[in-house]
Amino acid sequence: MNVATPRVTVIATCFNHKRFLVDCLESIRAQTYQNVELIILDDRSTDGSPDLIDDWLRTTGVNARFIAHGKNMGICRSRNEALRHATGKYVATISTDDVWLPEKLAVQTEMMEQQPDTTAVVYSDALVMDEDGNALGPMFIEQHRSFTTMPDGDIYRDLLVGNFIPSLGTLLRRSALQTIGPYDEALVFEDWDMWLRLARRFRFAYSPVPVARYRIVRTSLIRELAGERRADLAESSIRIRLKHVGQSAEMDNLLRVGLTAELDILYQRAHPRRCAYYRRVADRGCSQTEFDVCALARLRIPCAWAHRTGAILSRLRRDPASSARETPPEP
Repeated sequence: MNVATPRVTVIATCFNHKRFLVDCLESIRAQTYQNVELIILDDRSTDGSPDLIDDWLRTTGVNARFIAHGKNMGICRSRNEALRHATGKYVATISTDDVWLPEKLAVQTEMMEQQPDTTAVVYSDALVMDEDGNALGPMFIEQHRSFTTMPDGDIYRDLLVGNFIPSLGTLLRRSALQTIGPYDEALVFEDWDMWLRLARRFRFAYSPVPVARYRIVRTSLIRELAGERRADLAESSIRIRLKHVGQSAEMDNLLRVGLTAELDILYQRAHPRRCAYYRRVADRGCSQTEFDVCALARLRIPCAWAHRTGAILSRLRRDPASSARETPPEP
């Protein structure tokens, strides 16, 4: 990793990963491909991770740029800061509670070198493990989606349905990142928005060789977002989907299902900006029903009741006779 002109920039981001940190850093050091610069960023960990990173760097002699935040900035701002220091032609990212298999960079760099400049990402699957390193169930992609043939080339439509690509299993062309711009720092998670924006302009190449082990951790960001911060996850998902509305009726239909589900979460959790998001969705032409639900939300009507009433109002506009017999359920 002591190279003057690195081919690959590795970005390792840490937040309270002390228990798993050394395993991750050692998996980076053990890569068979060594034309690499390493950037380690700690986002204001409180568990002693920064001291452990210092100790590891001193003990191993690995040449790396270590950035330690004085306050927590979030994953998107952290990745953007690290990218500003990147000099490699390609970029690989990993959170320090995960690990890479030894051939990860070698396999993906060789494949990327054979791709045209129109390919922005090489991606692979990842094994899944628990906190103790024990294997868990199917691999990452299968746990998120089911494909007969893995998407390759133009995968934009596949990604509109939802994310299935493990960020730790990717190699990105840095010039493509520079073309589309940085991670969106208004979001609470980084990867899906980045994949969609890249896929809208570039191609993806799938490598069938698993390259990493993804760790399921009780205290991970994704667990937190799926639990007590579910409304924050929904808000970010809505913001991402709205960037892609209006291209075609088919694509809008793919986006509409997710938009409705995430709006429901905002409504159920009494999110302070729920009405604003209903209006934004309605203004983008996704569904007239959203106008009705927005109005009912202002009256603090329960979510399920409001959606039922909103649908009736929409049908009533189209066909008063067929809807007149319907009555909303009891709140």
